[in-house]
Amino acid sequence: MKSELGNRIKEWRKQKKLTQEEFAFQIGRSTEAVSMIERGINHPAPDTIEAISKVLGIPIYEFYKNSDEGNKNKRQQLIDKAVGILYNIDDKSLKVALKTLEALNEEK
Repeated sequence: MKSELGNRIKEWRKQKKLTQEEFAFQIGRSTEAVSMIERGINHPAPDTIEAISKVLGIPIYEFYKNSDEGNKNKRQQLIDKAVGILYNIDDKSLKVALKTLEALNEEK
């Protein structure tokens, strides 16, 4: 089972010229964990995505984007962007954003 995200993480790691061992050390995971993510066996948890984002300099929202942007509708693009923003804000701001979203949802 090949993972699109796993493939992108592998490519990003290679662009930074990091071995799996070096990368695993920098993100605080085992080499086996990195290998399993890159092969699509495991999906990285949010804290792992955050660590990968910092080490590779990739914005978090990129982890949630479908690489086939041409076929993605505008609504999904907006959702992807919102998710990326939510991952990058502090807890206090996240609570405000959640309340705002709940209020907007109630207006329907």
